[in-house]
Amino acid sequence: MPIWVCMIRYDNEMACSTHLTEKGCAASAIEDLMDYLGVYGDEPDTHRNDMRFDDEEKTLPADMEAIKKMSVKEMWSLFRVYSEYTWDHYEYEIECTKTIVTG
Repeated sequence: MPIWVCMIRYDNEMACSTHLTEKGCAASAIEDLMDYLGVYGDEPDTHRNDMRFDDEEKTLPADMEAIKKMSVKEMWSLFRVYSEYTWDHYEYEIECTKTIVTG
């Protein structure tokens, strides 16, 4: 049975989540990235909205309900853009991969 695995390393500690769907894995990864980057806080006025798509004026979406309605392809594109904000953060790393569970 195919499953998706999201592996996260933060401050030398590892965490892993498994997902039955690719879309669930992408949503989990995006949400973790947004949490790490401080994209949204506990209060709406603490949301960080300075992150943008490449050189565009449009800010990155930060509403998880809207993100979950995106297609899988759109979600992975968004994941890649958010991931670029962490390339020089040596204490944080995230990777998603498909694997197969056999019995």
